[in-house]
Amino acid sequence: MKRQIRKKLVAEKSSFFTDHPGFEPFRTFKMLNDASYIEAVFNGPLYGQVSVAGAKNMVTKVIAASLSGEMGMVKINNVPFIGELAITLALCRRLGVKFRVNPDKSLDLQVDGFDNPNVKFDSHLGNRTSILLAGPVLDKLGEANIGKPKGCEIGNRKINFHIEGLRAFGVEVVEHKDFLALKLKKKRFKPAEIKLPFPSVGATENLIIIASLAEGISTIKNAAMEPEILEMVKILQQSGVSITLDSSGTFKIKGGPHKMVDTINIIPDRVEAFSWAVMALSTKGDIFVKGARQDHLLTALGLLIEMGAGVEVKPDGIRFYYKGKIKPFNIETRVYPGFVTDFQQPLAILFSQCQGQSQIHETIFENRFMYLERIKKLLSSGGIKVGVNCPIGSSCRFKGKNYPHLAIIDGPLKFAKGETQIDDLRAGFALLNMGILSQKVRIRGVKLLYRGYENPVEKLRSVGANIKLVI
Repeated sequence: MKRQIRKKLVAEKSSFFTDHPGFEPFRTFKMLNDASYIEAVFNGPLYGQVSVAGAKNMVTKVIAASLSGEMGMVKINNVPFIGELAITLALCRRLGVKFRVNPDKSLDLQVDGFDNPNVKFDSHLGNRTSILLAGPVLDKLGEANIGKPKGCEIGNRKINFHIEGLRAFGVEVVEHKDFLALKLKKKRFKPAEIKLPFPSVGATENLIIIASLAEGISTIKNAAMEPEILEMVKILQQSGVSITLDSSGTFKIKGGPHKMVDTINIIPDRVEAFSWAVMALSTKGDIFVKGARQDHLLTALGLLIEMGAGVEVKPDGIRFYYKGKIKPFNIETRVYPGFVTDFQQPLAILFSQCQGQSQIHETIFENRFMYLERIKKLLSSGGIKVGVNCPIGSSCRFKGKNYPHLAIIDGPLKFAKGETQIDDLRAGFALLNMGILSQKVRIRGVKLLYRGYENPVEKLRSVGANIKLVI
């Protein structure tokens, strides 16, 4: 019955959206291939202004949350023109979702159901949004075939938390090699009480979306509380979903049918903002990062100030500038609001320019130092050591498991001429930063970089970098 209704709606709205002639927001990302590369060489300090794009880690989950609502139109503002959004919209297109990307960086999304239950990627490219669409598709169709999430290979990113959560909400799950076959046992999701073994960002997002659809009160304990998650919660509240959060990290959600708000604003990307901070400081430059928000960078800003960085918070952004010697430091990655794992890769490049020894203890992902092995091959002076033991006086869940999760950087490092490869998108910006400091480096695998950063080469040129992209 639900599918018949959907087909009627599609017929009635077949001409609802028209594209903007000549406008191709994802043109560069789609053109990039295995032969593409970026070439960068040191050209002195970087000066100027860059604008931060909308948050990658918010836009995809907000699309999924929007599709959980009842019929209506949603406008999402400040969307980033990045590969991650292109991949997500390709998934939506396969489901029959109608949308339009506009030159003013907004996205019009028509919420009126789905053509089919197959949430699968149409190429070797994928991301982790597929699993977030499980709730909306199951709610509308009662069944879903979900392509297994793909993304950066930075560690063991199992989906067992998602599977256990789906089952708790009354979903029958059959796991296949490349996809999950899901079926609602009853007409609607049943409420559930879930305690996550670890505050997983993806699992928290997914379970909140599903709980917003379950008729009754659900609780999610030990949840992640990143700014992007809290923004999604605020949007669901504004859409009529009752959600509370206590100091222990427990969400209580009273779900049911709801109509999404008609306008959503994407917050600035805090990881991109921090990446530009490091780019300014490591080159001994001065960059105003328009859109950077102090409240999303409190821990990181405190660290930079303690290291001796120049930080000036303004109403519309943050200025990062070199004002003298940057001191080495020891950091340990933690779940937000601690020093988050996405910041350690850019920070490693700043450590590389400090006089003395710095240390990174990675406690979130067990395979996030591949980029350091790449950098080690291009060193002309200084040293990097990666080990499997926790630092003295500290321990984490990787203790005794033989995972390379402790890095010691003896700076200052100098980078020789050569070639390297991007293995994940956050490491991609770190390698880009290294290239800016090098005698000349050619960087391959740039499609990964463009998945999460909007126009990185153009922005770098605008602040004086000697860099080019070859497609």
